[in-house]
Amino acid sequence: MNLIKKISNRADMFFWLKIFIFSAIFNGAVSYWKFSLYHIIFLIVFFIFILKQINFNDNNDVKISIPHYQLPTKHHYIFYIIMIWYFLSLFWSWDFILGFKTYAMYFAGCFLSLMIIFYIDSSEKLKKILKLISIIIAVELIIGLLETLTAYHMPGSRYSNLGIYLQNKIIRAETINNFVPTGFEWNPNNFAAILAIFFPFVILFPVNKKKLILIIKIISISAILFIIYKTGSRASLFAAAITVVSYLLLYS
Repeated sequence: MNLIKKISNRADMFFWLKIFIFSAIFNGAVSYWKFSLYHIIFLIVFFIFILKQINFNDNNDVKISIPHYQLPTKHHYIFYIIMIWYFLSLFWSWDFILGFKTYAMYFAGCFLSLMIIFYIDSSEKLKKILKLISIIIAVELIIGLLETLTAYHMPGSRYSNLGIYLQNKIIRAETINNFVPTGFEWNPNNFAAILAIFFPFVILFPVNKKKLILIIKIISISAILFIIYKTGSRASLFAAAITVVSYLLLYS
């Protein structure tokens, strides 16, 4: 009981949110079979979140409160709708196990989204999160470039030679190009999608007449476009092209 009380009183949810986001991006790099770092961190963060709703009085009596967090707009209720809808879909799913896995995936994603809404309540916290994500993506870009040059892959990649020890599915065929980058992900398409999502933040990053920042920005843009091209993901490449064209039309 004392341990639960300490966790409930002392746990910093913003700290755990940063760990949660880190694990979501770093997901495929630390995995075994069908379990990854993201799944473990999700369970820990969800457990701590539940404990934070437990109140203790002076007599250590337990009172569970139902949290009421204010959502910015009514449109944000879509996350609750998604969680409820996919839970109800389990009752008519032809495969309950497969349906539950899908529900768990959507639930974890919605929970992470709601955590971001609830606990990033200032511009200072937002800057810290963006800085964390930028560092992770920068490291992933470097790994992606190394993959295109050396065929080295992280253990969680589908092309990694270590995959057999982690029970990942390995594709071995003469038509497969093992120089395809996957970053921290299992699939090159997932890697390309992450870069395509992050690309607008890079291209819109203010330079403020600083040459070093401009050089880093140009290198980052070039690296992202190059790696997306090397993954062979046409959808992500198309998304990146739309970003570039939109930027040129709006800001040129």
